[in-house]
Amino acid sequence: CMSTHTPGPWEIESGHIQNGGIAYWQITDGADAICCNQFCYADNSDANARLIVAAPELLSALAPFVAFFEHALRGHTPDYEHRSDPDKVVCGWNGAQLTMRDFGNARAALAKAENG
Repeated sequence: CMSTHTPGPWEIESGHIQNGGIAYWQITDGADAICCNQFCYADNSDANARLIVAAPELLSALAPFVAFFEHALRGHTPDYEHRSDPDKVVCGWNGAQLTMRDFGNARAALAKAENG
């Protein structure tokens, strides 16, 4: 059964205490816990929490860029995803460049978030 993610915004709730007095955080949408780091002792769990909290906004921000490039590339180069060199620059300005590989990575990340 496929379902959609819990809509953002998400927040970090700190200060929860588990058995043994160890503090943990949880990610919440304001009503329910999305996930928590209870029994997770990684040194970077706070950084992971910040990334998790930003996920809905990152997904929303990435989607229009992927859609734009898909539309632009499809209109300009039919069958672009099978014919193009991954290092081919698809967009550049003032020294900054995006390649087919960058676009492919963005599209794959979006598909992973949407479809697993």
